[in-house]
Amino acid sequence: MSRLTHLAGFAQLRVAPVKGGKDPAAFVYTVRVPEGFSETNYQFVKWAVGDFNRMGKTAGAAV
Repeated sequence: MSRLTHLAGFAQLRVAPVKGGKDPAAFVYTVRVPEGFSETNYQFVKWAVGDFNRMGKTAGAAV
């Protein structure tokens, strides 16, 4: 089974520093949508990663 197939139900997230060299560094977060990538915020990314990690722990406990 391909890793991409295995993770098909999860959002693809990206983070990149905002250009300009400001201190502290600022970041832009994006999530993959059918049309490409759309900007999102840190709270959504934090929730999505936490949800993904919880699902992994639940699946690991069932094995």
